[in-house]
Amino acid sequence: MKTIFTIFVLVTLSTSACKKNDSSPSEQEIREIAWHSLSEQQQASIVIDWREAPVAHTEYNGQKAFSVSFETSVDEMLFLGPIVVYVSQEKVVLGQGMRY
Repeated sequence: MKTIFTIFVLVTLSTSACKKNDSSPSEQEIREIAWHSLSEQQQASIVIDWREAPVAHTEYNGQKAFSVSFETSVDEMLFLGPIVVYVSQEKVVLGQGMRY
């Protein structure tokens, strides 16, 4: 019985010491960082409210990142596709996707 009690205490202490590290930025923070990284010309071409741009979990050059896709007025006309901005978990802009 003493062994079971000891195991229970150890398990309880170890699980209570493991906090969830929920320091990842919100989608709105990611959108704002991505939006402010765009030039004025790029911002002027966006056809949706930037605050509603899709945010997805992805990888960029082998590291975990977020992608934010901004639809533009020339996406279909020039077959360019949306402007995609990659933001790290540390809230740093990593780069933009290629537009063809």
